[in-house]
Amino acid sequence: MASLYIHIPFCSHKCIYCDFISGTNHSFIPSYVDSLIKEMDSYVDFFSADPINTIYFGGGTPSLLPPDYIYKIFDAISKHWNIDNVSEVTFECNPENITPDFLKALKITPVNRLSIGVQSLIDNELQWLGRSHNAQSAKRAVLMAQDAGFNNISCDLIFALPIQTIASLYFSLKELISLDIQHISVYSLMFEEGSKISKLMQKGTLSPLDENIAAEMYQVVTNVLKNNGFCHYEISNYAKQGYQSQHNSGYWHGVRYLGLGASAHSYDGESRFFNIPHTIKYCNAIQQALPVATTEKLTEKENFNEYVFTALRTSEGLNINSLSARFGTDKVKYILNIARKYISNNTMSLSIHPSSSFTNNYYLHLTESGVYISDYIISDFMLVD
Repeated sequence: MASLYIHIPFCSHKCIYCDFISGTNHSFIPSYVDSLIKEMDSYVDFFSADPINTIYFGGGTPSLLPPDYIYKIFDAISKHWNIDNVSEVTFECNPENITPDFLKALKITPVNRLSIGVQSLIDNELQWLGRSHNAQSAKRAVLMAQDAGFNNISCDLIFALPIQTIASLYFSLKELISLDIQHISVYSLMFEEGSKISKLMQKGTLSPLDENIAAEMYQVVTNVLKNNGFCHYEISNYAKQGYQSQHNSGYWHGVRYLGLGASAHSYDGESRFFNIPHTIKYCNAIQQALPVATTEKLTEKENFNEYVFTALRTSEGLNINSLSARFGTDKVKYILNIARKYISNNTMSLSIHPSSSFTNNYYLHLTESGVYISDYIISDFMLVD
């Protein structure tokens, strides 16, 4: 199977934790959509071997697109590729863009899953983040989506804000749960180089939350969601049974995917493609029939590292038999040798997955105590020069 990703790098607010690339001028949308469609012409054969299984509209704010442009993109997709086997089509939305009319327009497209950027359900936290919505409008957006007939809804939540408390995080979690949504993605506040929040830290006007409190917050998230019927199927993702993100799961299991748009990434099983990370330069290149992607052929070492890294992020873990078949028994010995110390301190476990019908089908995975320090543990398995 394979996936299609449509990147829409527009933003309707000024976030403190990110800086979106140029192209926030909404009058630029027609040119950008035309460029997206032209880029499709370069990849007409990409899905010839593997049918498209999922489509994802993400990055920035796709919900800023007027419905006519959404229809235009879907029409182009269906003309370029067969989408009969697509089972999940996700559309990212900001709460402030969700209206009954917009949802009605979206409902007649193939979109069957919404990802809503709630981030918090505490007004002062949303203000600190620079979000355009408040807690009440975020909840209203989810309810409108449900009323419109969307029954597969994911919401994002951010933790480890410098002004956040365990009590406020708990409140946001309980409010989200009460909305009866199917999926929640929970991310720690990121300190991207060059972002506004990083600049504030460099000036000494902002300090990150204490690591011990952040770790406790993560544990609160996991406990509360698990106690309310959500399975913790990936480090940052929780879902009710049957509602795991098929698109993101494809990334974690190494499926081929095509990304279209400025700064979009693609993977064909052997190489990665990175598009120009600037909307105007991207559109100019497309219109002039110039290359927009830089290709990087992955070495065996890089393929191994990525395979291990993505697998260990999931609750299922790293399939030892699959690892052996793909990279050989020496790599299995390498992995298991490193894993011993983590198994002994109960941050990793080697077991037969409950869904496996083969008694020798072992999986190496993080335990709950190992999940929060996953970056430290997983990095230990990476091959370096």
